[in-house]
Amino acid sequence: MRATESHPQVAILTPVFNGERFLDETMRCVQASDYPNLVHVVLDNASTDRTAEIIARYGGGRVPIVTRRNPATIPLCDNLNAVAAMAPATAKYVRLLCADDLIAPTAISLMVEVAERSDDIGVVGCLCADIGNLGSELDPDIDVFPGPAVVRAYLRRETMVLSGTHLLFRKAVFDARHPPYDATMSSCDADCAIRVSMRGSFGFVHEVLATFRHHEDSHSATVATVNGDHLFEWLLLLDRYGPLVMSRGEYRDCRGLFRRYLLRRSLLPLFRNGNPRLLALQMKRLAEIDDAVGPLDFAAALSEWLYFAVSGQRHRVGAPRKSLPRGPEKPICP
Repeated sequence: MRATESHPQVAILTPVFNGERFLDETMRCVQASDYPNLVHVVLDNASTDRTAEIIARYGGGRVPIVTRRNPATIPLCDNLNAVAAMAPATAKYVRLLCADDLIAPTAISLMVEVAERSDDIGVVGCLCADIGNLGSELDPDIDVFPGPAVVRAYLRRETMVLSGTHLLFRKAVFDARHPPYDATMSSCDADCAIRVSMRGSFGFVHEVLATFRHHEDSHSATVATVNGDHLFEWLLLLDRYGPLVMSRGEYRDCRGLFRRYLLRRSLLPLFRNGNPRLLALQMKRLAEIDDAVGPLDFAAALSEWLYFAVSGQRHRVGAPRKSLPRGPEKPICP
């Protein structure tokens, strides 16, 4: 395929810190893309391993590389904003690709094809291997959805399609807020996806075009298991965007349901091994947003858990109803 006016430039953004374990495979995937008008923007966050050597190996490849190295390591969301700022002004679309994830050779072509159908489409997603429920629950006969409707379903935990990083953004909308990522939140990628989706339509390719890697050193693993950031920040996302896409009563009910779930999850380490750290941390966070927790709140949370367990309704909070099939048996990237 040759680059023409029908193939607007796409900047693939890869922030990396000590990525030698997976980076080579990630960069090889970009070089294997069938899309003819790509640039790969790679920002090394002052790595101390062989990351710089791996990046240099791909200089002069079919897909041009734009690379820079931070003089010192900066926080992850700050690094996301820094790599976003490196995207060339000529790019019409940007697509984050973490240094441990993979994309199929056809991923960019298929996602741009959907994005180009209307200037109103601000973000395009796709199915991902090795992670659950990132779009499999969407109607397979529809590939363009009202963005606010997707946000509402996401905040109600009926879909996780706005989680993760395998999204193609229209750069003009992505850049509308400077910087695009809210560095005060660990889940700044989800916040960005919601914000862009609120401004127009959401496109989706119903094919497995990406692989999301779970491993012990990943940011997602740290956010999900160490401090329960993802749980508390879901409440922040509800407060930030829920009133914009829900009625007052629906927002109140949805928030109450999730808040009780957060309290139950925070109690688990205490019940299992006597560790009160997570509970104390979440109670402190809630107090800081003027939502302090009392004994009646815990009683309501535990009573609801018992009711859901007995009535077979545990799906109503905490996890969406569907799971995404694991995808192809062979790797999506050669």
